[in-house]
Amino acid sequence: LILRDYSKKHMEGTTGWYLDLCESKESVDDLTRENCGEQFGFYNNFFVADIERFLQPDVQNFLNYVDESGKIFTNRWNDLILQSSTVQFFLNKNATFHFTGWTYGHNSGYHDMLHYGIVQVGRFVKEPWRAYQYYMEHELKWNIEMHKKYLHNVNGLLTLVNPSPGNCCANEEPAGWDNPESVLTPTQFLC
Repeated sequence: LILRDYSKKHMEGTTGWYLDLCESKESVDDLTRENCGEQFGFYNNFFVADIERFLQPDVQNFLNYVDESGKIFTNRWNDLILQSSTVQFFLNKNATFHFTGWTYGHNSGYHDMLHYGIVQVGRFVKEPWRAYQYYMEHELKWNIEMHKKYLHNVNGLLTLVNPSPGNCCANEEPAGWDNPESVLTPTQFLC
């Protein structure tokens, strides 16, 4: 609601590329959970940005508007939500890049299994399935079979993710590697 309100009041109803994952993309009024699903964000433990762009008045006005709304405190709007919303509202989609050259993992919650996060095998790993198995069994000590429902091919990257991969972001799918049968069909992701 706050994003729709801000867009209407301060951006003449534009949304940048925020509506790209939504079913209907006619107007800012289409920015609803029912139409767009859960809000996705960029995993930002490694986040490179043009600080000057984030300090420009349009972005600062947006961030101040969100701050004054109290959503940071009452709804736990964190750096992932704020940075992702800012990027999608104010930056050209073609000026963004999802780094995929290394294996990355992030899990919010308990350490016994994937609760809310991602494990993504890097693009240049020669044997992604073997690397995934090793990481799961020896590094994380997680049950591979129990996590099978979270395993996806995200644009050519072997990815364990929760919530659904439709809320993740990656660049174009490369001509790719063969997937074992346990890897689900790729879903198109927009970034």
